[in-house]
Amino acid sequence: MTGAEVRKLTDEEIKVELANLQRKLYDLRVQTTTEKVEDTSQFRKVRKDIARLQTERTNRFRAKSGSAVPAGAPSEPRPRAKSRGASKTKAGPRTGAKAKSGAKASTKSSAKPSAQASA
Repeated sequence: MTGAEVRKLTDEEIKVELANLQRKLYDLRVQTTTEKVEDTSQFRKVRKDIARLQTERTNRFRAKSGSAVPAGAPSEPRPRAKSRGASKTKAGPRTGAKAKSGAKASTKSSAKPSAQASA
C-alpha cells in the first residue's frame, strides 16, 4: 500500500484497514512461535503499512482540529533539567555494588585454579 493509496481512503476505510493489518501482524507473530514463517519480509511491510495509515489518520485529525503544529514537532518545548551540582561533589573511592562485585569476582577466580589443581 502506497501513500497515495492511503490518502484516497476514507476515514472509515482507514480504520478498518488498520484493524486488519494489526490483526495480520499479530497472526504473523503467533505464526513465528507455532510454525515457520514463509516470508519474513511481511513483518516489515505490514508495520510500514500500519505506520502509513496511522500517519494519515493523525494528519487528518490535525487538519480537522486546526492544529498549527507540524507533524512530528513537539507541541511545547520541554523545560531544561536543573543541574544537580555534579561539579561540586568530590571523587572518592568507589563504594557500593560495583566495588563489592569486583571483590567477589577476584575471590571466585582465585578459587577456581585451586579447585582444578586438586582435581
